[in-house]
Amino acid sequence: GGEYGNALRAASSGGRDKVVQQLLEKGADVNAHCRGYSNALQTASCAGHGKVVQQLLEKGADVNAQGGRYGNALQAASFMGRENIVQQLLEKGADINAQGGRYGSALQAASYAGHGKVVQQLLEKGADVNAQGGYYGNVLQAASLKGDRQIVLQLLEAGADINMQGGGYGNALRASDSRVEARLQLVLERGAQIRAFHRAARLGDEVAVQNSIDVGVDINIKDDGPCEYGLHNAAYRGHVGVVKLLLKQGNSDPDRKNRARRTPLSLAADAGHEVVMRVLLDYIKVDVTSRSKEGRTPLWWASSHGHLAAVQLLLERGADPNLPDNNGATPLSEASKNGHKAVVQLLKSVR
Repeated sequence: GGEYGNALRAASSGGRDKVVQQLLEKGADVNAHCRGYSNALQTASCAGHGKVVQQLLEKGADVNAQGGRYGNALQAASFMGRENIVQQLLEKGADINAQGGRYGSALQAASYAGHGKVVQQLLEKGADVNAQGGYYGNVLQAASLKGDRQIVLQLLEAGADINMQGGGYGNALRASDSRVEARLQLVLERGAQIRAFHRAARLGDEVAVQNSIDVGVDINIKDDGPCEYGLHNAAYRGHVGVVKLLLKQGNSDPDRKNRARRTPLSLAADAGHEVVMRVLLDYIKVDVTSRSKEGRTPLWWASSHGHLAAVQLLLERGADPNLPDNNGATPLSEASKNGHKAVVQLLKSVR
């Protein structure tokens, strides 16, 4: 009874690690539920007592136990901005997308409370930016309601759906408008800027790409297209100027893989854009044997489509002509199957 429900939760709330240890040694139920914070782990996580959190976890506390205002320990730590505790819980197997509690998920809790570092931490660990749930419906709506400009931008750049419906305000636009008119304009403008950047990368419009960079668009933000990233789009379409411009920024990874596990080099080789390939290879030591989801290397793609100059370049840079894909097909067998005699001859000469 009492304010905390039991002694273990009371000691956990105050960070009394020695008392916690004594109680656990005397047989206290580490997963006992009570009102408010649900259990000792959620209480300690909310209060930011890392040592107590560690003690409880070592004694078998359920890191994903549900209940209480915050739903689970990770959501409690996220709402309070406890970066170290969030890391502890994730390392112990906390479900980053677990649903429950007033805020629906850890990401929504951190976004609503305005903890940008925790938001970034969760996004980098794979939190679903468009998960539905909680009173506010979704993460972007919660952030928009609070009017935190930076967090709204973080979520948009991570792919948050501006028009997703749900929650008490319907969508992010209404939530934003209900508190701060400026948030409405922010959401619309940022979404338009992101779309403009990806369109410019696809079309090879260097001026528009530079404009996007100048207004602060994250060049590593994904879109819904098959290439996903700006650098991938430009490489696949042979836009040398845009490729150089994006690489010049210093934070565009030429070895980054999209959802199909294709790199910019893989896509450029597929399309036979030798000049783009050379730019990528000369910029930094990129992986010439990177494999796609099907196990196919850049050389495999270039050979399959008969791009002789691309094949020659990859061989010069150390590509292995004998690496098969997941079905056992090699660059040579693909070139032979598709009737690319010059490529077949070249590949045979280096075996």
